[in-house]
Amino acid sequence: MTDTIAVFRTACRCVMDCWTALNLAVENGWGGDTSAQKKEELIALVTDYCLSKKQLYNDEVEDLLFERMQTLFCVDIEDGSELEIASLLVQLHQSCSSGDIAFARELCQKLTKCDSTQCRVKDNIQEISDSGSDNDTEVLKPSGGRQPKTEQLDDGWTRVL
Repeated sequence: MTDTIAVFRTACRCVMDCWTALNLAVENGWGGDTSAQKKEELIALVTDYCLSKKQLYNDEVEDLLFERMQTLFCVDIEDGSELEIASLLVQLHQSCSSGDIAFARELCQKLTKCDSTQCRVKDNIQEISDSGSDNDTEVLKPSGGRQPKTEQLDDGWTRVL
């Protein structure tokens, strides 16, 4: 049984090491100066979580991966890769739980670390220029469309219709 757990831990590391989103987060320092340490913590957390469960479900692992990537690296995973990683981890868990380590060994041989140089990061951060003085005021002109109707209420409020 101990050998099965060791194989499972190794296979989990192989899967997580090949996860492009996680590698990009570490390489780009999205978790700050301790990004590499946070990756190790995430791998340990996910592996221990899987080992603590008798029955493991994809959605539980997906949620864990998604939430921890947000918390540790401020990453919103939009490519659905957490679904694939969760599915692999659940398959590993099922095979190793039944004593079959062949899948885990085969998976580790097939997986190769991603080449993140081929990836492009979509940066949603917008820069705001502060080139003008504090007295600059932008005046918005009416668009020429319909102006909203207003109704004065008895209590002093104005209702926009």
